[in-house]
This record gives sequence, C-alpha cells and structure tokens, in this order.
Amino acid sequence: MFGHTPVSLDENIPWDCKVLIIGTGQNESLPVMNDVKEAAESKKVKLSLMSTPEAVKHLNDEFTNFILHLTC
Repeated sequence: MFGHTPVSLDENIPWDCKVLIIGTGQNESLPVMNDVKEAAESKKVKLSLMSTPEAVKHLNDEFTNFILHLTC
C-alpha cells in the first residue's frame, strides 16, 4: 500500500507546539495518515507538510516542532 511506513498516531508525535512541520523527504515520499491530520486539527496545531530540504529552513521558527524524514 505504501512505499514507506506512514506517519501515524502510533508515532511519538511532538504535539506540544503551535506548528508541526513534517519534512516528507527529498522527494516528498513520506505518507502522513489522515488520522494525524485530524489530530492536529483537533489539537489546534497547524500542520505543514513539505520536503525535508524546505522544512530545515524553518528549524529556528519559534513554537515549531518537527518530524523529518531523512533517508531519501
């Protein structure tokens, strides 16, 4: 079904933030399950999905946590 194991609620997601950026890899191939997107909305956390190279540009952003896919 997936080429990669998707980010799901089974992960230890760092929800203690205002913004959660998920760097989905160089080619944006890391899937993110809909339940993660729904959880972000219910927790009032802004979820941003982008390539990992784009995500690292935001590493100094205040009140932002990250999940970064680094293997491809």
